[in-house]
Amino acid sequence: MSYKKFLQKLPMFNISEHTLDKICQNIIEKKFKNKEVIFKEGTEGENVYIIYLGSVEIYKNYNKQNQKLLSVLLEGDLFGETSLFSKIQRTATAVAKSETTVLEIPSKIFLDVFNTTADDGIKIVQWMLFNTMSRLERTSKELTTIYRISQIILESVIQQDEPQNFLVKISEEIEDVLPEFCSFGIYIYNNFNEEYQLVTYKGERTVWVKDIFEQNDEVVKTIFASEETVIQNNKVYTYLLKEDENNSGFMICIVNPQFFLTQQSKDLLLSISNLISVSIKSLKFLQEEKEKLKLQNVKSKYVF
Repeated sequence: MSYKKFLQKLPMFNISEHTLDKICQNIIEKKFKNKEVIFKEGTEGENVYIIYLGSVEIYKNYNKQNQKLLSVLLEGDLFGETSLFSKIQRTATAVAKSETTVLEIPSKIFLDVFNTTADDGIKIVQWMLFNTMSRLERTSKELTTIYRISQIILESVIQQDEPQNFLVKISEEIEDVLPEFCSFGIYIYNNFNEEYQLVTYKGERTVWVKDIFEQNDEVVKTIFASEETVIQNNKVYTYLLKEDENNSGFMICIVNPQFFLTQQSKDLLLSISNLISVSIKSLKFLQEEKEKLKLQNVKSKYVF
């Protein structure tokens, strides 16, 4: 079955025929009964979904005492888009509200579009960012932060900015929205030296925070082992920056023992880390293409 006409009605797919055809070729139709779980919170996500028929409820802590209904989605709505940024755990549970048909699209297809067809990729990711933003239960200040970060991402991709410069800009937005008692840093993995290098840091710096961590450093092992841990009386919240199966870096938030991050702040940081992950990958790809082009130009000067 062709879903092209259906997708063309959605703002997200205001893209070229070639790109739309590529996406349609990878769609899998799936049907769910009323109250059937589409995916569970905490499971690994590799696909994005669009409601073709029916409706879907999004829950936090589904079937638990503190269950919370986050939103109800209808025909044409997108969900599961956080899997676009890498194979991360689902942050909520999706449940069919009635007899429902969804279109399942592998996340890697969108990433491939973003890396090979820049104009279409930017349109899709921009729409996804705003779609995610509209459903986030945040204060107006946090919504503004997500919006600003999405703008920084788009500007950085268009300008082919260096990943380090891009992260410094984003850190200023993160600093503005986190509680005053929080410090945080962003590290990027250097493949050549096999080290994690500190790109930006905000707040009071603790003694164990280094400019460079070796891959097998005990601190790295500790924070990678758990999303929340304690190092020298500091509570540390870790958000990995994923590039496919590999870590391209990590973001840490450090809090004094008498304080703690609210679930709201933790969810916000998770959303930001997901945005950073896909952005770093795309910026690296653009930088590599830029260097290849320079090399080709240099070689062409010596061809007679």
